[in-house]
Amino acid sequence: MYKLIILTLTLLALPTYANNLMGCDGCSQSIMTEKVKSRANFLPPGVHTINVIDTQNANFEQFKVTVFRHSGSKVPGSPPRIDVKVEKSPLERQIESSLIEAKRYMTDFNNHLSNKIVLNQDSPYATSAEALNAGSSFSNFIDDYVNNQQSQILATIQELRAAFNQMAADLNVGVSAVISVSTSLKTAAATTVVFPDGSSIEVNISFRNHLSEGLEVEVKTTERAKTSDGKLIPTDKYQARNFNTSQSNVTALIDWFNQLGLDTHDGGGSCESEGFKCDSKSCVVVYRCN
Repeated sequence: MYKLIILTLTLLALPTYANNLMGCDGCSQSIMTEKVKSRANFLPPGVHTINVIDTQNANFEQFKVTVFRHSGSKVPGSPPRIDVKVEKSPLERQIESSLIEAKRYMTDFNNHLSNKIVLNQDSPYATSAEALNAGSSFSNFIDDYVNNQQSQILATIQELRAAFNQMAADLNVGVSAVISVSTSLKTAAATTVVFPDGSSIEVNISFRNHLSEGLEVEVKTTERAKTSDGKLIPTDKYQARNFNTSQSNVTALIDWFNQLGLDTHDGGGSCESEGFKCDSKSCVVVYRCN
């Protein structure tokens, strides 16, 4: 005779959430407290520690959170019962020191970017037209150029990387966790890449965590580009109607115009758009050049 024995195991709640990390850039302590309460609604009953980083103000706060009953309680009609207290953390001095360093290096980084990124004469991309035509290939090139070939930016990034590595070590979390809660790192800033001929293209700069290299600059190319004479390059066939520039720029942009669905006919000298028409298959823009 066989007896079926059913064992019911009750698993103890492990401190999975013991080291929660949040970001709250530019927040007052009262706003931090409210955000911590909101986070606590998703935590199981028990005592938890939530660390909050404010990279903008180089501020670190640690909260002790006691969850008696959260918003998902199975007791019908029971309101959440959560106690939140600010604690004096032994990590505060180290974390805020790293945040101050990171803030200083971010300022240095932004100052480097404000000077534009100027490509040398031996650059594989001589004009903004070539960059537009190349698409993702140029994006990969300029990303590598900023991360590995700009000595001033590279030195600043190494210092910034060290500050975030130290914070991650102090908090016993991965660097990606610290980066993910640092709003100032995720906010993209725009700067300009200048080509040897004087033309330019706008790129967006933010940060990413490389699994082997750590903190890196992330560069994404836009289609906001200008010719050497400062004219904004069309990004659709209708903008090309009023695009007037030199003959050399028109010639350089023929491949780009083809990508926009335009056939281009030009002469020489300076050019002004004279004719523009579209049919069901394509569009043609005609430039009169002197």
